[in-house]
Amino acid sequence: MSASPACPICGAETVPERGFGDHPLHRCASCDFMLLHAETDLQALYADRYFEAYGGEDYLEREQQRRKESRIRLDLLARVQPAPARIVELGSAAGFFLDEARMRGYEGVGIEPNAAMAARARDAMGLDVRTGVLRDAGVEAGSFDAACAFHVVEHLDDPVAELRALGEVLRPGGHLLVEVPNVASAVARARGAAWPALDIPHHVGHHGPRSLRTLLTNAGYDVLLLDTIPFAVYGAGSRPHLLALSASETLRVRAVLPAGPHPSGHQLLRAVARRR
Repeated sequence: MSASPACPICGAETVPERGFGDHPLHRCASCDFMLLHAETDLQALYADRYFEAYGGEDYLEREQQRRKESRIRLDLLARVQPAPARIVELGSAAGFFLDEARMRGYEGVGIEPNAAMAARARDAMGLDVRTGVLRDAGVEAGSFDAACAFHVVEHLDDPVAELRALGEVLRPGGHLLVEVPNVASAVARARGAAWPALDIPHHVGHHGPRSLRTLLTNAGYDVLLLDTIPFAVYGAGSRPHLLALSASETLRVRAVLPAGPHPSGHQLLRAVARRR
């Protein structure tokens, strides 16, 4: 492989990134995107064992946690696209988000490359989840009001092309919600190679606010919201416990960014964009 690949987000030159250990990572000198420059077997990476050890736990055994995350994300979706509406989710896994969305009045279609997860969503919950990738899913152009990609974009080899294709199935003015780990966060920079969300080799692309905005813009969207939130927002536990965790992360952020709250501070980066 070449020593310095071009950035897949903006096409600029990249340079080796040494702040995250000895992994073959390169960072874009223009948009700050960080990519894993290595050959990967995507089919092998996302076999059943990926979900058996998702975040160190079995994905299906944490159903209530996955549903809690889904409800929080649906609150954000409802701000820009209230139900009833048609939504498509890229990387829908076992369908927990789509099931929660259905209970709120949304009609959803999921696209999931793992055959076992897609089958479970269909068989256990009667959801329209299609096995494979977007280009093979048989979805009509302009047929959805909103699209969602939660912790999916960091897995994509060609994110501009994938998000542009996702935009084609949205109606003009339709919304896209994206969430990724924030490699520009204070904690990521402090922990380096020990940052759990680095997740090599599964995460082949790492975004900060600048690169995510560039990606969405180049893929044909206008960015409406770009901010960060602590992992604790989705955490399990009592409200006082989660507030304490959020406060702890905020203190760590401010130790690195003494000016106070900052859009690149927390470990989760999310965006809402509108198809042009």
